[in-house]
Amino acid sequence: MTVIAFLIFASVFFPPAWLAVLGYIVYLLTTKKSRRNKIIFHEIHKSIAQNREQVVLKHLYYGSAKSFAADHGASMSRYKNDPEDDTLSVKLNINDENYRITFQRWLKDSTLLTVETEAKSRDALINALGKDSVLGKLFSQQ
Repeated sequence: MTVIAFLIFASVFFPPAWLAVLGYIVYLLTTKKSRRNKIIFHEIHKSIAQNREQVVLKHLYYGSAKSFAADHGASMSRYKNDPEDDTLSVKLNINDENYRITFQRWLKDSTLLTVETEAKSRDALINALGKDSVLGKLFSQQ
């Protein structure tokens, strides 16, 4: 935003700078998705390297995380702004290991990122359901 404001200010005194303003806006719009993916993958790799399961990302708006999850196979509600979409989970293969990545809407539109191996995620689900329950036994067979 600061760059755009500076370019607009400069274009008042130097009219050809409007071309730079338009070029920069086009650049921002065309690279939006790749910049978003780069930031989110960086945070996921950082979480794996630091062995942290959960982290609140204040710099990542939930709307961006929601778009990332939708692009990577999260099941979404057909309704816009459905509370059901406040927690989205995707499976990603990173460094030849399967991970379950969960994005949750957090305070002030920030995002809670949870990164855990698929095996650990399945074990937590089985423990929550109860190992002796019908669903627990069903999940433990997989």
